[in-house]
Amino acid sequence: MIKNDDEALETVLITGGAGYIGSNLANRLAAARKKVLVIDNLYSGLIENLTEQVFFIEGNVGNKALLQKIFSENEIQTVFHFAARKSVPESTEKPRLYMKENVENTRILLEVMNEHNCTALVFASTAAVYGDREVTKEGYAESDTPLPTNPYGLSKLLAEQRIIDATKCSSLRAISFRFFNVGMSESLMNPYMGEDLLSVLTDCYLSSKVFEIFGNDYPTLDGTCYRDFIHISDLLDALELSQDFLKLTPDQFTVFNLGSGNGISLGQVATLGSQILGERFSYEYSARRPGDIPYSLANISLSRNTLNWHPKFSPQVLFSLFFEKLKAAQ
Repeated sequence: MIKNDDEALETVLITGGAGYIGSNLANRLAAARKKVLVIDNLYSGLIENLTEQVFFIEGNVGNKALLQKIFSENEIQTVFHFAARKSVPESTEKPRLYMKENVENTRILLEVMNEHNCTALVFASTAAVYGDREVTKEGYAESDTPLPTNPYGLSKLLAEQRIIDATKCSSLRAISFRFFNVGMSESLMNPYMGEDLLSVLTDCYLSSKVFEIFGNDYPTLDGTCYRDFIHISDLLDALELSQDFLKLTPDQFTVFNLGSGNGISLGQVATLGSQILGERFSYEYSARRPGDIPYSLANISLSRNTLNWHPKFSPQVLFSLFFEKLKAAQ
């Protein structure tokens, strides 16, 4: 049993908390004297990402008995649900796996939360729910009808629906944050890993591999995919603000976009990398990748106005800092 720390302000559970975003949040909340529990099956996370102040439990969110044990032994006030499969290409190959891991496991978590009267949930959703569609320069808004084009985006949308259903028959209050692309780390001890762009760029630079840009014939300014990137510290600021919001809002379910509100193309990223890293960084174009969309940009007006949240970093600044950090590491 994990005993409560009398000095801790509150207890939170982070599913998937040994991963990139979850671990950064876990370490920040623990530093703020909150009792932080992390459950992670270590499929893509690392225990090394977590500081000693975080309580780690190895396991899968789909293990209902384990969840019941965790909730019965701890008075958990808020759950941050980050545990999920998140690869677009993998989701097109294994759609049933994504329905199980991202949708069914969310349903199980909601059941256990209800059994133990835990009424605050922050869910990590994705911009992939918006799909491939016409978008104005203001970007996707939360009111836009979701049109996911791959099983990953669909699985997150269906998980959102499970949460909405739960709020209709319980006292649950929930936020679904639709994350756009997240970059940088608050700590040097947190490694880049996985299939996200910064992990790929890091691997290419350190291993002298060519950075592959999938497609240069999209209907964008330079033919490459255009994305909104948010700095991890800006995203964590919003996640922290979400706890107070859930305590005060009369709404049981709210959707917020989390991006920078600005974008950058993969071609621009590659050019910036070449300028900062020099000859050690090279790139080439290849065929389009299944499931990718040309253009994605967040409208963050609701997040700004409702959460009083203001991102500090543009994608251009984020990638400049990132490449300078890579350069300094050598």
